[in-house]
Amino acid sequence: MTLTLLFFFQNWTGFIATVFYGVDIFMEVSPKMDPYYATIILGLVQVFGCSVSIFLIKLVNRKLLLLISLGLCFLTMTLLAIFVHLQW
Repeated sequence: MTLTLLFFFQNWTGFIATVFYGVDIFMEVSPKMDPYYATIILGLVQVFGCSVSIFLIKLVNRKLLLLISLGLCFLTMTLLAIFVHLQW
């Protein structure tokens, strides 16, 4: 049941769409910044986060890491949505 919920929330939170449409999103959000570099930075942040989580998973409870990750994803997606909405 837990894995099913994780799979559901991972696929329906919008993160995958953010990765696939990163260039288009960054073009709308900040026309001054090169959207290709911003997408590369997004990928590097994802690799960094996964690398750190490999070491943290042995030190911290997995549920705590999951909740922290969920909270940070919620916060950043909400800030992105507010920023895009305010630019219109």
